[in-house]
Amino acid sequence: MEVSNPTAWKSLTEAMTKLRVKNPTLANQVENEAKQAFAEYNVVDEISGLKSFTTQIDGKIRIIGKEALYGNQAETFFNSEYATAELVEDIMTYRRFGGNAKLGGSYVSTVEKLSREELALVEEFNNSMRFEAIIKVPKGEKINIGKVGPWPPKATEYMGGADQIILKYGYPEHAWVHSIKDFKTGKIYTYGEFRKTFPNMCQ
Repeated sequence: MEVSNPTAWKSLTEAMTKLRVKNPTLANQVENEAKQAFAEYNVVDEISGLKSFTTQIDGKIRIIGKEALYGNQAETFFNSEYATAELVEDIMTYRRFGGNAKLGGSYVSTVEKLSREELALVEEFNNSMRFEAIIKVPKGEKINIGKVGPWPPKATEYMGGADQIILKYGYPEHAWVHSIKDFKTGKIYTYGEFRKTFPNMCQ
């Protein structure tokens, strides 16, 4: 879909982001009416600025579309619903990892100390959740965002429900990782300290 007036569309998506924070119920009503109008006038809603979910960082993003994801990544979102967004300011994200799950994985959330249930980290992922990294993602970066969906989809073990962000593959660990906590010992590492102590957990 091409937007005839990109400036007007940007203003609309920014207004919707603010409305979702202040009044999610009204935002949902506006979204539903807009989708009905799109259908009536045969407009394809490729720019998912009118998303149905809310997250902790809605005021810090600008929805820019819905890019195709790799493999089954879309299925990991609740109802396979997600949006591609640009950060309008820096954000702090949190990644639980350990075992076969390395520091540099792309899946993060907006809240610290989330449970296995909230993140839907089933046994087959071999994620011990021993560590939690605080990752500062800079303004201007592009992310894909939604809610963690139930997993596995057809025989659910965990319901999910937390905010889910997929960062770009191969993000610069040394620049973005603020600190890492080891829940086994309680020790907090800088990235340099962690890389030296647990080199197999880093890129």
